[in-house]
Amino acid sequence: MFSAFSAFSQTACELEDAFYGSVAAPCSDTPPVSVNIAGFEVWRGDLYEITNVKVGGDYSVDICQGTGGTAWSAQFTIVAPSGAVAAVGTDAGSVCEISFTAAEAGVYSVYIHEVGECPPVVQGIDNGQPRVTYLGGASCDPPVTACEAGVNNGVTEPVICPGELTTLSIDGIIVPNSPTQGDAFIEFTPTDTANTSGLGGQFVLTGFTAEDLAAYAFDNDLNGVLSSNSFPVLEGEWNIKGFVTTVEGTYFDPLTRCDSTDASATVTFLTSGDEGCTPVTTCEAGILDQAGIVNSLCPGETTPYAITGATLPNSPLNGTYILKFAPVPGSGAGGILEGAPYNLAFTGIPPGSEAVDFSTEIDAELLATTGTAQIPMTGQWTITGGVTTSTDPFDVAATFCDQVPSVVVEFLDENDPACGGVVPCVAPYPSIPAESLSAVQLPNGNIVFSWDPINGQVGCQVQVVVGPLAATSPNAVFIAGGPTASQFVVGAGQLQPYPNTTINFRVRCGCQQFPTVIASPFTPFVNVFNLSLGSAIGTIADQSVKSEVERSANKLHVPSMPIESWSSIYKTPGTVMGTLSQKASTAERSSFDVFPNPTSGLVNLNYSAKSDGMVNVRLYDVVGKAVADYTMSVSEGANFLNLDLSSFENGIYVVEVREGQMSSTAKVVLK
Repeated sequence: MFSAFSAFSQTACELEDAFYGSVAAPCSDTPPVSVNIAGFEVWRGDLYEITNVKVGGDYSVDICQGTGGTAWSAQFTIVAPSGAVAAVGTDAGSVCEISFTAAEAGVYSVYIHEVGECPPVVQGIDNGQPRVTYLGGASCDPPVTACEAGVNNGVTEPVICPGELTTLSIDGIIVPNSPTQGDAFIEFTPTDTANTSGLGGQFVLTGFTAEDLAAYAFDNDLNGVLSSNSFPVLEGEWNIKGFVTTVEGTYFDPLTRCDSTDASATVTFLTSGDEGCTPVTTCEAGILDQAGIVNSLCPGETTPYAITGATLPNSPLNGTYILKFAPVPGSGAGGILEGAPYNLAFTGIPPGSEAVDFSTEIDAELLATTGTAQIPMTGQWTITGGVTTSTDPFDVAATFCDQVPSVVVEFLDENDPACGGVVPCVAPYPSIPAESLSAVQLPNGNIVFSWDPINGQVGCQVQVVVGPLAATSPNAVFIAGGPTASQFVVGAGQLQPYPNTTINFRVRCGCQQFPTVIASPFTPFVNVFNLSLGSAIGTIADQSVKSEVERSANKLHVPSMPIESWSSIYKTPGTVMGTLSQKASTAERSSFDVFPNPTSGLVNLNYSAKSDGMVNVRLYDVVGKAVADYTMSVSEGANFLNLDLSSFENGIYVVEVREGQMSSTAKVVLK
């Protein structure tokens, strides 16, 4: 197993943040007293540690200082040694500081994220410098003022080949905690001033504790630090010293030191061509677990990318494992080069490694944790893993000496329907599942026609045939409006259930109202009732139902509405309306029938329209306040308009239907 760029493994809010340093908590009889945790600015997704925390001590952690200031709102998580969360968020009125009281002594972890990002978005956007302040409440230990770099015991292997390890040992380090905090460092100096490997001259490694330097194991790539920052691995002879500084948490002035080890350890880093180093010449990209890759990712989602059996040569050139990202023409966009191909070099696999296994995670912002600004990738990208012997693995022209099969991953955005976005309205639209059609007759004689809706609809059309299907057009056409419309209630008496008569219906749904209708295909007609005298599916033979049917019989034997006549769908989602396809009396009147009344939600308006067109339907509460307003399509004559009142409070309401200058009203009781 190896470590890639931290963007690959960044999956948890508190467990996978990148560690960037630690400091002993200050303590003083005259608080407050502050000390920097690190001498550089915080990035989103950093982890720090505070040692020497005292039980009962009051502390604050902030990133309010420094040039970054408050570039983004911080979300702190302070975790005690036991794993308990000591504090989360920020102090009231602050976006850069949090306070806590220590219930335990020891080492506390400080996770710093951006508000609202979990897993954290880790990017090199500078905020302030991290600082811890002791506010009082604890018993302070005597201050440590001594400064001891300890004794350099040398290394276990003074000569190592590529990929091999040697261990540095320094004993007796004392880092002061008063009057300022100290840190431990390692200094690397080439014995030959012409040596251009590594950083091309003397450099310093930071972030060590006394315990770390008691046994620090490293290779010619310093465990991946050099290659991950595009520096060449170490070659030749190098002197290695430890030292202590009182310039806490910084390496910008590494020569300011209070003590150094008396002697240096010397290590000679050989190359693969040197005598005694067996070169690895095989180039194997390994085997990719293609079945484990998720090919479509929403923002924040990741997919595993696992390789087994990779071998990286170190002769004649050093091998590097890379992932090559190339946008699919016309689809892929974003990335570090704004839609252009780029390579990402893995770290932690030194040249000369044989038959290694590794895995990582891929997301839309792979380089974020390296501090490289990156536009999230969108669209389709071809990803190819392999080994290159190019001296510059980041060169997109670098050729593979071996590679695994390419895979295509699509990075979706939050507007995609798969990620919670709105389903687009396109034609042809999918059909309603025919197997979802059903009908139930209620005890009051009403028939409920049901179906499964389709995503993106704005309404559905229901066609009903009473009698043989040989009829050239349906007896009734109804409109159910709204993106979730999945049923329509036909009032008792709207459909004449003759003895020995069948009732069939079919449905289609549309996704656009104007200027033209885009509708799905109709389902096949489904036989929902086969009615005969004295028996029925449902309760239609009930005498109370018959009387209402007979009372409405004069409304049925009229020409039907053409199938192409798609009525305007109403504005309120989830409500339904129906237009009976026959003509009836056009006499003006001041009221209309409402049934059932009282109602528990669904109500039918038996309204006679003067002409084809639109009517305004308004609902008033008991004090005369308008609580709903709909526009509905009607045909001249008898119309059955459906309202769903289930979202309103129980009580008495007045329904007004306004057609031109004529206004009709009726009362309805919602229970």
